[in-house]
This record gives sequence, C-alpha cells and structure tokens, in this order.
Amino acid sequence: MPLAVFFPEMSQMPPLERHIGMGHRARQQRPQAAQYEENIMSKSATFVRHKAKPGRRDDVRRVWEKYARAYVGGNDGQLTYYYCYDDNDPDTVIVFQLATDQASGQEFVNQPWFADYQRETAALLAGPSEIRTATPQWVKGAA
Repeated sequence: MPLAVFFPEMSQMPPLERHIGMGHRARQQRPQAAQYEENIMSKSATFVRHKAKPGRRDDVRRVWEKYARAYVGGNDGQLTYYYCYDDNDPDTVIVFQLATDQASGQEFVNQPWFADYQRETAALLAGPSEIRTATPQWVKGAA
C-alpha cells in the first residue's frame, strides 16, 4: 500500500526530506519529546541495597512493612517504588524508587517513625546499607 494513503502530506515531499524527518509530523513531535525529556530529568531516583544477616531478610521486610509500607503506598511524591529480593543473594534486599524530585525522595527519612525503623532494621543487617541517588536521563514508560 502506498505511503500516501496513511500520510498524504509526506507524499508531496522529496524522498530525502521524508527520510530525515522533515515532514509535518516530525515537527509536531520534537517539542513534545523535548518536554518529556525535561520532565523526566527533574525526577530523582534512589537505589538502596540492604545486606541482611544470614536468614534475616524476611525480618528486614517485616520491619519495612511495619513502618514504611503504608507511607510509601500513600505518598504521591514517590511515583514508583520497588521493594525487591535479590535473585542471586538470599540475604539481600534491593529497593528502587522514582520520586517527583529530590526533596520528595528525602521526605522518607524525615518521618517521625524513621529513627525506630532505622534502629530495628540496623539490628538485622550484616553491615551498612548502600544508598545511591541518580538523575534519570531516559526511561521507558510514563513517569
């Protein structure tokens, strides 16, 4: 089926211009893509790795559920939040969150229950947790 059936405005363009995206549709999509990239780059990602003492990973999760689960579930500033078990280490928890901005991501540690959560979790860990923050440059899917 000829291209002109689906995109009649492109059938009037020279082949090279069609190929390099100089058509009407390409002009319409570029500003939207730039706006999307700017929007995603304003987000803040946080990665946390907890290494539990041998056999205590489920206990770490129970402490998280006791203090943090309801907060995370109701917090609009955290766009996505994943509490994961490492498939290659039976004692490791990996947490990933994407927040609307860096301040929203840091609100977690300012909650009144956080000191208790941290104290109870620390007693179950083999060592200090690893925490990394990052600024997304590209994501698949809406954020």
